[in-house]
Amino acid sequence: MENLKKLNRVINKLMEKESLRESAEKIGVSYGWLRNLKKGYDHRPPHNPIKPRPQILEKIAEAYNYPLQELLELAGYMESKNETIETRYKIFEQRVNDLLEKNNMTLEQLASKSEIPSDIYLQVFEGTHEFEYRILYSAAHAFDVTPDYLAGYTDDPKEITKEMPKPVQFKEFLERNEIMFNDILLSQEDKERIERILTEVFYDAHRRRNNR
Repeated sequence: MENLKKLNRVINKLMEKESLRESAEKIGVSYGWLRNLKKGYDHRPPHNPIKPRPQILEKIAEAYNYPLQELLELAGYMESKNETIETRYKIFEQRVNDLLEKNNMTLEQLASKSEIPSDIYLQVFEGTHEFEYRILYSAAHAFDVTPDYLAGYTDDPKEITKEMPKPVQFKEFLERNEIMFNDILLSQEDKERIERILTEVFYDAHRRRNNR
């Protein structure tokens, strides 16, 4: 119940600068339903708290550039990070070991292919190293599976899920946000130049990795 109240506060904060109709159109829901959602309860007796469906939370997260996982956690669809992190470590270790055996690889070979030192993998398995996106995505690329599979969000090695938190796409971040560097606001031309430079860096790294 308390988490639903917090979810209600988050949603109201996200929409505070818009009219109810503007928010409804932005998300793609009816005016009346959103009005009840912002109140936090159904206007009909017995006035039960409103728990938005995951599909609605996904629309809200996309419309307001807000982490979907946090909304899902507050609505009770997912456990919090603190509750699941130990499970993620164990699943990651098991699936890496299974894939090593399946591909007849050693941990050292995985380390070389993914450019992540083998001792870092061992520390992740032990829970003494943070479960970083860099490690997860590099291992997934090396095994040709999705990060979602390695982290235990799906049992399909090729599936990309909506539930797993994803890193921010830098191109979208540049396009959607006003950015300052050393107190100087970047112009659209500055952003485009940054994108070109990073694109070149990315493809250079991609070529080097594929040539290993």
